[in-house]
Amino acid sequence: MGLSPEEIAALEGMNDTSATEPEPAEAAEPELSPFSLEELGLSAEEIAEIEGMNDAQVGAAGASAASAEPAMTPFSFEELGLSPEEVAALEGIGDVGGTEPETVATPAPEPAE
Repeated sequence: MGLSPEEIAALEGMNDTSATEPEPAEAAEPELSPFSLEELGLSAEEIAEIEGMNDAQVGAAGASAASAEPAMTPFSFEELGLSPEEVAALEGIGDVGGTEPETVATPAPEPAE
């Protein structure tokens, strides 16, 4: 069940593909580099106009975000239409009894004999 020298050579040749493998081609995508607006053929006036539009958009976004949330002002219960009695009742809810709640003493467990 042994392999002949020709079969061994053929198997070794299949594993040794690095010698016959061609060099990889250059990447299909070109390397991108940054560019300036002047390189695109824009004049100085056009560039200033574009930069001005960006500044206006940033300023408008900041102003709209500030105006989107209304100003919060404090209010009183009277402004909500509550009578003085109702206000007193609400203020009294936190002062139930005016003291801390009573604690019930639990007897200590007796030791087991």
